[in-house]
Amino acid sequence: MDITIDHDPVAADVVLDAGPVGKLSVRARPDLVTGTLACHVSNPKITGTFTLEPAFDLDDVDPGTTRLIIHYGGALPPGARFGRHRPDRPVIHRTTCLVDCSVFDAERAREGARTPRELGLDVVWRRDACSRHHNAPVPRRVAHQVAAVLAALALHWLDRPDLDQLRRAAARRAIRRHFLLVRQWEAITQHEATLARLRRQFTRMQELLHEEPSGVAPIGGR
Repeated sequence: MDITIDHDPVAADVVLDAGPVGKLSVRARPDLVTGTLACHVSNPKITGTFTLEPAFDLDDVDPGTTRLIIHYGGALPPGARFGRHRPDRPVIHRTTCLVDCSVFDAERAREGARTPRELGLDVVWRRDACSRHHNAPVPRRVAHQVAAVLAALALHWLDRPDLDQLRRAAARRAIRRHFLLVRQWEAITQHEATLARLRRQFTRMQELLHEEPSGVAPIGGR
């Protein structure tokens, strides 16, 4: 793996071997605040950005994890939520535009995994305007090419000298997100309790309004 750093003090140009896809010219740019690694890949067969970050379990944020999530495209724009909104999504053979992400254990690449099955990949999706849901699986041959690229990027991620910094930054970000979700859930729970109390009060008032008099009380006790 060859690495050269130019005028950008953060980004580095890296040449990776992706097997059947060939050599990848990669500009790797780490973000030590979010823990992500944006890799712009240039190759006659594929071009675009892959964004790498650790994949944590919600109940176990382990900063030493080797599980990796690779998003197809750059960082989401402000307010965007879905993978299709990511800029510079990878394009294969100038026709197939990848979408969403893939999750796998990077150590599998270290052990020699290079195919979708060996890496344990789920379906690799492409953007398809003709599909009802706008996403469709990539052809088998393309999936194998994507897997080779992902394996090369995973090996680079594992070998980076700042890997521990990236993982710890991503862990802090995940914990902050978790605490935010907990606070939001607590607020929702409180609002739901208040709403339930108000509904009970409203029901009682409606019942009182609809009560019919049972009769006139006798005068003088008779």
